[in-house]
Amino acid sequence: LLQPCFKKHLLSSTGATERFQSINFISIFIVSGATEDRQQRAYRVGDTVHLELRQNISASEMDDVQWKFNNQIISKKRNITHQNKEKYRIFRNGALQIHDGRKTGSGNYSVIIYNRTGHHITEEETLLTFLGHS
Repeated sequence: LLQPCFKKHLLSSTGATERFQSINFISIFIVSGATEDRQQRAYRVGDTVHLELRQNISASEMDDVQWKFNNQIISKKRNITHQNKEKYRIFRNGALQIHDGRKTGSGNYSVIIYNRTGHHITEEETLLTFLGHS
């Protein structure tokens, strides 16, 4: 949902009044359902980032944890067995660690968590931006 916010500026130059109008847009994300969430975060290139779950879910409730980067699965953990990769790591609590962030790692990170019966527990999204020189 976008809401325009209008600002009017009156400037005087050589006795004439000029009128300028600028439009600023304020973005508002509307989240449907209590189990979905979206955040925006910025980090420096080279930082190690920890994306913690914002919902309080115990490790015993989680059976399948899937992290995606721009809709591509980057790390998956079933039955909460530890899985280490060079770039990504999922912890027992479902958190994702991104090692040595790069500009190419800027984008949408999402997690989907299912319980043992295959029911969707939660889904969260974070838009990450890595700033600086790669």
